Amino acid sequence: IEVDYSEMLSDEHLIASIPTEEKLNIQYKIDDGEWQDYSEQLYIVEDCTIYARLTDGTTVYKETEQEILMPVACTKIGDAETYHTTVQNAINIAGTNEATVILLKDNIIDTLTIAEGQNITLDLNNHTLKSTNGSIVASYGDFTVTGEGTLAGEVYLDYSTVPEAGV
Repeated sequence: IEVDYSEMLSDEHLIASIPTEEKLNIQYKIDDGEWQDYSEQLYIVEDCTIYARLTDGTTVYKETEQEILMPVACTKIGDAETYHTTVQNAINIAGTNEATVILLKDNIIDTLTIAEGQNITLDLNNHTLKSTNGSIVASYGDFTVTGEGTLAGEVYLDYSTVPEAGV
């Protein structure tokens, strides 16, 4: 099962396709749904598991499954975009490159860490980033927030000011 993220930012969906070179029928189901004949790409709008199988109508020759997790953030470095299932992964992948991390949906996190040498712009993109422990960002690097949206928690731009757990 192949997943294409190229339309995620503009259309908020993924495209999944099931390639085969064999002369058998492909059937698929999503989560606990009914088996269906596969004839075109699938548009995925929420986390799910896709099951696919090759069959001649009576015998199943091969079966596979893939869990599809919708990305919660996109990292843009120049013109390149990568999609991630956690905001922290979107930040980590930037390394020391100047990068913009764009929220793709509301997200609940523990604490984000901006490493020393990182230059991260977080574009809220009309979404909410909420912390389970009250602090959103512990920053060792450069951190900027842009776009409409909500940060629900404290932002510490100097890591040394982050309170210890339970304080």
